[in-house]
Amino acid sequence: MSDRGTSWLGPLVFGITYQVTGSYRDAIISLVIFFVVGFLLLARVPVRQAITDAGNPVPERI
Repeated sequence: MSDRGTSWLGPLVFGITYQVTGSYRDAIISLVIFFVVGFLLLARVPVRQAITDAGNPVPERI
């Protein structure tokens, strides 16, 4: 659901950043910020707890 709903957000921010600054470098940096924020959010996910809550056995190596 979030893939379809936010697939326009990256190109929109890229386009707006390029329009405002006139620099592809700044536009690419704005996308890098999306990846960093996404990584930080993903790093906070308690994977072991999620596997347990889903009713699956936790593997030795995740």
